Parts: sequence; C-alpha cells; structure tokens
Amino acid sequence: MRGLFDIVDTFDPIVMVPNSRVSYACYLLCKFNEDSRMKNQYTDLVHLGYAMAYNVPVFLTTDKHLTHYRIPQTIMKKGYKQPKMMDLSAIKREYL
Repeated sequence: MRGLFDIVDTFDPIVMVPNSRVSYACYLLCKFNEDSRMKNQYTDLVHLGYAMAYNVPVFLTTDKHLTHYRIPQTIMKKGYKQPKMMDLSAIKREYL
C-alpha cells in the first residue's frame, strides 16, 4: 500500500468535482457502452467519465477489463478523449 501512496504522491493528484461535463460523460459512457465486459459496471464507468471530463492523461485502475476498454465512438465524437488506462504494475514499469 505504501508503494501506491508513493506513486500517487509523485503524480500530484487533483480533486475532481462534478460538473455538467462530468455528468454528460458519465451519461454517455453508461448509455453507449458497447463492451459486454463492462455491462453493469457503472461505478468504473463513472470514474472513467470523471477522468475524461477533466482530460486526465493517465487513468489508474485495478480492473483488468477497464484497462482494455475502448471508448464508444459516440463519445469520442462529442470531444472526449480516452486517457491511457493502466494498472499499477504498468505504472511502475513506465513511470518508475
């Protein structure tokens, strides 16, 4: 756990609050989800929606399916960008 806190401290995280862009991203992700592995995974999609709304470049997740999730084109056409989705071991390999 200490290793995770060290990594988080390195990236200097920000606090994200809900706004209309977050709300719309979450709505689109849940409505147009085409990946059967992510059906009913609304919490993960909401976290991803926050990341996309705030243009976060790297999204850290422990969900193996989410690291391979492709954002539906409907959402990309609305101006949202897919962050680089990585698990903890990938973060360690690439950034440490």
